[in-house]
Amino acid sequence: MGASEALLSMGASLERAASNFDADKIGQHLSSSLDKIFTNEMVPVFSEISAELKSLREIKQDNGEKVIQAIMTQLRTQVIVI
Repeated sequence: MGASEALLSMGASLERAASNFDADKIGQHLSSSLDKIFTNEMVPVFSEISAELKSLREIKQDNGEKVIQAIMTQLRTQVIVI
């Protein structure tokens, strides 16, 4: 009889747990938690990535300008030699 009473008690506990289940509250908590995660964790990471990309673009532009200047200098030298 002890096993059957334990099973009945467990079944009653599961019924109480199921009656307290509220999908809307769980959804609200999940939404709030995800919002906090994105705000506190992801936004700073994306901000850092954005800053790094900006730096890389500036470096690329500077290097492109230096290459053009070197080519122009070389062309001038060749024209003078000819």
